[in-house]
Amino acid sequence: MKLWIWIVVTLLFQELISTNAVLLEAFQKHYNIWIIHGIFLATTAIGIIVGYWLGQWVQKTFHNNKVVSYIQKLAKRTERFMGRNGTRLSLVFLSIIDFNFMDSFLSAWLDVSFWEIFIFLFIGNLLWYVSQWIIILGVNTYVRNPIQALYVIIGLSVVLTIIFKLISNKVLKRKKSD
Repeated sequence: MKLWIWIVVTLLFQELISTNAVLLEAFQKHYNIWIIHGIFLATTAIGIIVGYWLGQWVQKTFHNNKVVSYIQKLAKRTERFMGRNGTRLSLVFLSIIDFNFMDSFLSAWLDVSFWEIFIFLFIGNLLWYVSQWIIILGVNTYVRNPIQALYVIIGLSVVLTIIFKLISNKVLKRKKSD
């Protein structure tokens, strides 16, 4: 029962290292993979909806706040920089490297419909989820010892986290220079 709770929590927050470790454990203990996929779909949808709703609520409730005004100006500048299709692609990219509720919270400031935000963030999260299973299945195929497989998963997750952080920093630096 504890592992099911961990599966829900890690899929809700979608942090790379802990999610990979929990999914590997569930896979090795022969948990029903279809139920895990269903949990992922539900937690991803909930995360996007709640994050977007919270972003809308913050905008309406604190519309005179300096932080909210700054975020609105930043969203407009970002939208002009990326263009219409660039915004959609950026939503997919951000949801791969970031937390879905945070992305949907910040996306609430963009001049993009909720359904577009939902669809493109969901696509990005789905790509992230598939990549996690590719890693888990690959490691499980080549590393038969469960403890060693866990270490390999954690190591790969740390490397991927560093790579994603470097890529996002490079993209943000490029945006600031433009």
